Amino acid sequence: MPIPHAQTKHRVLLDTMLDFVAGHSDQTVNPFRIALDAWGNDWVDVDPAHLPASDKLEQMIAQSNALTRPLLEQFVTERAVLHWEQAYSRSDSEVEDHMLANYGYAEVVGKQGPFLSSTVRAGIALYGPDINYPLHQHQAEEIYVVLAGRAQFRLSTNEPATRVAGDVIHHPSMLPHGLHTGGDTLVIFYVWKGGNLREKPSFIST
Repeated sequence: MPIPHAQTKHRVLLDTMLDFVAGHSDQTVNPFRIALDAWGNDWVDVDPAHLPASDKLEQMIAQSNALTRPLLEQFVTERAVLHWEQAYSRSDSEVEDHMLANYGYAEVVGKQGPFLSSTVRAGIALYGPDINYPLHQHQAEEIYVVLAGRAQFRLSTNEPATRVAGDVIHHPSMLPHGLHTGGDTLVIFYVWKGGNLREKPSFIST
């Protein structure tokens, strides 16, 4: 039986993701690389879904670097076969309408596929300019790897720090974290492991 066209495109993207984490020099990535290598075996077709945020991916290639560009370019190539979504809606009072209009993410590995896993979740997310993502937390341990652009990242009560392409931000389980993009757009590759992989993060009162 022929391999579905979407599966072929998804597989190329997954292989590029695996190569990316294998080649990253930050030791923080290692446990997540091991988890991603052992993602599972099953592929399912997913209904592609578009969000306006994904339209900005291609223009962000110029703000990537030699390490992150191959993965970002592969996401640009395959963005139309991905299911773009959001974790929040207008019922979440902590989230501004501006954020809802200018962010989105697409899962490649996880409970909702296309590569099914109950132990690890990975994909891409984009946050447009002037987004304030308030402090939030979740049970899963997480890393962000900046693929392009920049943002001010806040971890718990620490002072915000600017992160750029190639930087790794580690969020231990239940550590409050948030970000502010200012005048920039941010693209990140994310990996979750442990905990409820589809948990909706809870916001932290400040």
